[in-house]
Amino acid sequence: MTELINGLRALDLLDAAVKREGEDFRYTKPDEAPQWVQEQIAETARGWGWVETEDAALELATSDHWWHTSTCLYFHDNQPGCVMGNIAVNEFGFDPTTTDPECYEGMDITVAIVDLFPDAKVTDLAVRIFKTAQMQQDAGSTWGDVVKRCREEFERLAWEEVNAS
Repeated sequence: MTELINGLRALDLLDAAVKREGEDFRYTKPDEAPQWVQEQIAETARGWGWVETEDAALELATSDHWWHTSTCLYFHDNQPGCVMGNIAVNEFGFDPTTTDPECYEGMDITVAIVDLFPDAKVTDLAVRIFKTAQMQQDAGSTWGDVVKRCREEFERLAWEEVNAS
């Protein structure tokens, strides 16, 4: 059965993750990206034209800045890592051992969502809420603050939608 995840449901799922881990929980990633994630980042950098040479792509992919501000891992040793991995496992029964991690790891939630929530229809508003959660978390916010920011974003986006009509 397909579940609809709209903006309100996205907030509920984030609230459930906070209840499991605590408001003060702060996501931490491994000190260094796994090799295959580095290669994936380098390939993306070359593909989008962010860099011109193979060496520059590898330098970007292994840079401390890129890894610690722009990328997260949904799972660490097949256990939930970030908030979206937590939701995928605990709310949707996702099993990271049954899917090639290169399908979703190192990917933005807007791409990874089809693998993490395969039986869900996710609205654009929910994707934007999840993206906000991911960005806030990766910037070092506690999960309590992540949800607070997502609620603010939801209200802003809902207001814009109502006024656009």
